[in-house]
Amino acid sequence: MKKNICILIVTFNRKKNLEKLLNSLICLKEQISGIFIFDNNSTDGTADMLKKMNIIDYIVKNEVIMKKNNSIDYYYYKNNQNEGGAKGFHEGLRRISSMKEFEYVWVMDDDVLPEPDCLEKLMKYQSENAMITIPNRTDENFNDKVCIKIDKKNPFKIFMHKKKILYNNEINEKNYVDVVDMPFEGPLINCKLIDKIGLPDETYFIQFDDTDYATRAVKFTKIKFIKNATLHKQIIPTNDKKRQMNWKDYYAYRNDILYCRKYGENIFVKYLTPILLYVNLMGKAIIKRKEKNIKVISRAFYDGYTEKKGKTVEPGEF
Repeated sequence: MKKNICILIVTFNRKKNLEKLLNSLICLKEQISGIFIFDNNSTDGTADMLKKMNIIDYIVKNEVIMKKNNSIDYYYYKNNQNEGGAKGFHEGLRRISSMKEFEYVWVMDDDVLPEPDCLEKLMKYQSENAMITIPNRTDENFNDKVCIKIDKKNPFKIFMHKKKILYNNEINEKNYVDVVDMPFEGPLINCKLIDKIGLPDETYFIQFDDTDYATRAVKFTKIKFIKNATLHKQIIPTNDKKRQMNWKDYYAYRNDILYCRKYGENIFVKYLTPILLYVNLMGKAIIKRKEKNIKVISRAFYDGYTEKKGKTVEPGEF
């Protein structure tokens, strides 16, 4: 395999997960030539851990630090503030694609663990017609749900998970399937595509930046989900419906509205769907007397409907 692949990792305050990931990538030194770590101003000792791993020698914020180790060129960039995962993927892809020596970028969060043969299997299905290949995150702890279509016409599908038409693994024996959505947890992207469609939209801050990027990408290329290319999640999300909403829920709902406004295929999806979403969520919050939820929903709806983008709420604000 050609050594023209750079791995992009966006991290924030997960040094143990990041260390585990980096150790797992050493076995790929014959397949990759670079690893770019975008640090969103971690405060948990991430940089000190990277020093101990001999990946960096010193730290300078807002400046790329480069060091070769184990035949891999490491690039480390520590941002001067936490500007969200969307900024990390935007800036990381911008810097990697501008280097020109790389043909592919393997994009991932700091809390994943690819199997040793994952990259090889993703590369196998790369082509001029399929410039993004994504891994399968299904294992004993997580069931990956891949999306083959997003309904942008029905205004009464108010939640994104209702808009998505999922792939049924039982009806297709092929090792891959064409999809229209992806998480930034392991997609292998041809740099030629970045030149065509640009960079991820950093104004989402967190969430929906990957769905937005996929929506733009499928206009130019296929996105292939590779069933036997396995990548594990170190942190399994929970779905506790009884908990109070927080700042992450704010961004999820605000960005859902922003996505509707941007990609809705009729005026009803662009303008009615966000109102129906607000009424649904607010009604539940009022009935259950969850004052915090009322604040989160109100702010998310207003900011989304008025298209207020970027980092509008601080992590931990609600």
